[in-house]
Amino acid sequence: RVSEARAQMRANFVATSSVNMKNPHDLKLSPESKHLFVSDVGNNRVAILDAETLALVSSFGSDHQSGTHDVDFDIAGRAYLADTDKNCVTIYDMSGTQAKLVGELSERVRGPEGMLAHPNESIYVGGGVVGQCRRL
Repeated sequence: RVSEARAQMRANFVATSSVNMKNPHDLKLSPESKHLFVSDVGNNRVAILDAETLALVSSFGSDHQSGTHDVDFDIAGRAYLADTDKNCVTIYDMSGTQAKLVGELSERVRGPEGMLAHPNESIYVGGGVVGQCRRL
C-alpha cells in the first residue's frame, strides 16, 4: 500500500524566481502566507518574495547580518534569523514586509545555522561550529 500512495503523489513545477541571490539557504512562508522569506547567505540578507509570483518585494539585514542562515517566525509573528558569522540569532518585529531589529540571542550560541521558533515559545538553535543544539 505504501507504493500505491507514493505513485499517487505528484508535484507540478510552477515557476522560478529571477531574483539575484548568492547561496539561498533556507526559506519560510510568512505567517499570513503572502510572502516567502529566503535567507540569502552570500548577500547577508533575507529576501522577501511574493509567494505567488516569486518577485522580490523587499529585503532586510544586509546592513548588519553576516552569514544569514535559517529563518523562522514565533507565534507573535517576530522573525528570528541564524546569523552564523556573528554567533547570534537576530530578532525582528515585522510589519508586513518591513523588519525592525529588536534584539538578539547570543549567550551560548556559536555559529548557528539551524534554528526553530517553536509554538511552545522556545527557540531551538543548532550550531554549526560546536555541533550541538540548544534550547533558549
